Amino acid sequence: MTSTIRRRPAAGGYARGNETRERIITTALRLFAERGFDAVSTREIAAAAGANPPALQYYFDGKDGLYRACAEYVAEGIRDLVEPMLRRAEQLLGDDAPTTALVEAYCALIEPLIDIVFDEQGAHWSPFLAADKEGCSSGAAFMILREKVVDRLDNVFVGLIGRLSGEPADASEIQLRAMAINGQFLMFYSKRPPFEPLTPAHTRAVKSMVLEQTRILLNHLAAHRTIRSRSPDSADPLFLKSRD
Repeated sequence: MTSTIRRRPAAGGYARGNETRERIITTALRLFAERGFDAVSTREIAAAAGANPPALQYYFDGKDGLYRACAEYVAEGIRDLVEPMLRRAEQLLGDDAPTTALVEAYCALIEPLIDIVFDEQGAHWSPFLAADKEGCSSGAAFMILREKVVDRLDNVFVGLIGRLSGEPADASEIQLRAMAINGQFLMFYSKRPPFEPLTPAHTRAVKSMVLEQTRILLNHLAAHRTIRSRSPDSADPLFLKSRD
């Protein structure tokens, strides 16, 4: 594969070049999300971004390269938002952290994900990723997202649930619990009009509900682990009721 040689910009050219590149990416994200990869031409993207068509070839080596750049832009944006919370949760998993700290670490990770899905920026990030996953595009975006941040997030989520429940993190039940907990806010997302972020008031309400329910679920798992450790018979969730 041959590589395209980039000429060194004139003084001040780096800032202008970065601005143009980012403007093309954000424009392409919106168009790819709305119509899919195949239905959008590079000429349309360039016109909507206020750039010359050759600029797409210069910065991205064509449409496929632009699509990958869009995927990397989204993945790196998400990673930057969750990185402090991820590091904190990984540290707690390496220590003998108490239940309260583990529960709050889980909630601290969910909170920025809710923001990403429901804020104005997420109004295009989320449909772009959804279209890619559903086969409307090449599938490269979701692979890049998994590589850069999702696999690490998943490992932390199941690690926290496993620690709280007393079950191995690789158990199928733990994987399902993580999907169930993290899927709560996606219901709200699916009901909103496409490409329209919720109002700040709605976003706050969704976040409050999801975090409250997550704390209840995780604390229940931890409490049931404690009960189970005291009596083998209590592995059955109906154990306490049957003894009344």
